Amino acid sequence: MSTAGEWPASRRRYLRSGATAFLVLALLLTMTVNLDSTPAVWWDEGWTLLVARNWVERGFYGRLLDGQPFPPGLEAAFPTTALVALSFRLLGIGVWQGRLAVGLTMIGAAGILCYLAGRLYNRAVVAGTLVVLLLTPRHWEIHPLLIGRQVLAEGPMVLFVLAGYACFLAAQRRPARFMPAAVFLWGVALVTKAQVLPFWVASLLVPLAAALWRRRWRAAALTGAGILASLTLYWLLPRLQQAILRGHTMPPVTVGGLYEVNALVLDPWIHLHTIRATLLTTLPLLFGLGHAFRRCFRGPQGDDLDILRLSLLSLVGSWLAWYLFFSAGWARYVFPATFIGSLFISVWLHDLTGGYRLRAGLDGIAQALRRRRLDRKSAAMCLVLLLAAVYLPLSIVELAGPAIPSSRSVFEVASFFNTETPPGTRVETYDAELLFLLDRPYHYPPDQVHVESIRRSFRRQDVPVDYDPLAADPDYLVVGPFGRGWGIYDKAVKESFRLLRKYDLYEVYERVR
Repeated sequence: MSTAGEWPASRRRYLRSGATAFLVLALLLTMTVNLDSTPAVWWDEGWTLLVARNWVERGFYGRLLDGQPFPPGLEAAFPTTALVALSFRLLGIGVWQGRLAVGLTMIGAAGILCYLAGRLYNRAVVAGTLVVLLLTPRHWEIHPLLIGRQVLAEGPMVLFVLAGYACFLAAQRRPARFMPAAVFLWGVALVTKAQVLPFWVASLLVPLAAALWRRRWRAAALTGAGILASLTLYWLLPRLQQAILRGHTMPPVTVGGLYEVNALVLDPWIHLHTIRATLLTTLPLLFGLGHAFRRCFRGPQGDDLDILRLSLLSLVGSWLAWYLFFSAGWARYVFPATFIGSLFISVWLHDLTGGYRLRAGLDGIAQALRRRRLDRKSAAMCLVLLLAAVYLPLSIVELAGPAIPSSRSVFEVASFFNTETPPGTRVETYDAELLFLLDRPYHYPPDQVHVESIRRSFRRQDVPVDYDPLAADPDYLVVGPFGRGWGIYDKAVKESFRLLRKYDLYEVYERVR
């Protein structure tokens, strides 16, 4: 029997089920609309698409340079590139085909996260996790509906690592059946994106230490075995990749300094900016982590579910700490923490509102205002309403607003070269998304230019970028978002080229001879 101000339990269940079904349907539909142009295909995606295309069309795992085979370099790791190549093989070669493959992994990751939410907490938290996941990200670069629409490694990595945790949970009861699956999935996750390695290790070392402290020897042995076996597989998989690709690739290009400009940045001004931006965009995550930490160590301990809760909390917490104090501060780098951390935000909101009893909470606020005194429950509900009033509108505006780059101009540029220029025309550009679409010989700067340009443009270091775009004797030069941002073609444009055509995001220049 429901109390005054509350909906009956059956109605709340129907509402949660309806909301969950609606959000899942919205997720599926949104992931397929304008897939090739929103967001506009960009530099990071281009390298992966390019290598996958060459592997499917030529049987060569690598890039081309002036029409000749060239080593791989800046593309996503083998699991992501192989997934895109598989999609090309089944559906044809194109941007939407590559993005669809990655988008399906994001949908799968969201499904496994909801499964874990139901196992670790309850069904109400499942619906809350979906709502938080889709309606609270304040920056489009960390929204799963948008990052999942791009050929990036985040979607596959999150899928593999979460599937590994799901199997690890099942292995607590049936280790012989599920532990090998957990080890395999974790090993693949670690090679999909090397960035996850230290945080994944922390996510298992913390529950391992807790299990040893509580003398839960079986859980400790299983966790320790998972760490060692997964790291062994992480060491073996690149060797398996070499065996698979033997005779069909070249040794990858070595890029010096990439780690220092991306993963271990010590500039205090960058971190102050990152902290400020994080407080503005992911403040609920900090509340959720704090609540989960307190709940882990104050609530009942020692069951199988507690091990996984502590593991996920350690993963998200260590990832967020790295992002705040050591990363380059780019929004996409915090996505895995915000994606998985949406579970803890949902739990925090669930506990804060007594199981999402919003109507009862609103009645409590009204009564407290009449008494002119807020109790603990009313204050908590006021905080929830404040965060909802701030984050939901801004998230919706961000998702539907002009901040998201949407353009088909790269297809227009590629069509111009592929249909209106002679077959031997040589194109110079640093915008890799165009290289993927070109059927003409092309040339681009060495990968090391990327590192030096980051140092010059983002770290404000006086680093010369020594590159001569005329050395390859190009007939045309295309300056797009990355070439324009790095400024590596500024001198050549002034001295040796004239503007031929201008598109939305690109300028096409013709060589003056």
